[in-house]
Amino acid sequence: MAGYPAIITVYIDGNGDVQKRSSASGAAEGDILYFDQALQDWVILTPGTAGQFLKTQGVGAPPVWDAAGGGGITGVKSGILVPGDFSLSGGTQVATVNFSSAYPTTNYTITVSFQTINNRSYGLRIENKTVNGFDVDLGSKKIAPLVEVYWQTLPVGET
Repeated sequence: MAGYPAIITVYIDGNGDVQKRSSASGAAEGDILYFDQALQDWVILTPGTAGQFLKTQGVGAPPVWDAAGGGGITGVKSGILVPGDFSLSGGTQVATVNFSSAYPTTNYTITVSFQTINNRSYGLRIENKTVNGFDVDLGSKKIAPLVEVYWQTLPVGET
């Protein structure tokens, strides 16, 4: 929706405080006033439709209403890897986690915890991180039959 020029009168006292302002001509509830660099004037952005959000397009571009995203970042994903998920690959025990829905970027964190039957500590590595999943590498020790790995992912910036 294109903006249209607004006529606004503002009265400022000697201290720089706004004392009175008149309505923008043709303004309606939900209108947003912004400065249009190309027009060198203040313009009104009329309300979007229900469910839309106000989106900035960066410096030099007017704001627009946009549809809320769907199917992208879905928040937390989690699961468990059991002994049968691991296989020998290049001399190491590896399991691949494949997400049912991809993240839009690889900008997510992975938290893992695991337990073994014999309560020993082992190291593991996260490898081959993509928008569709990641690999869990247990190394060359033959511990896959003894381990369950619990994993959780969270998009960066979400809590």
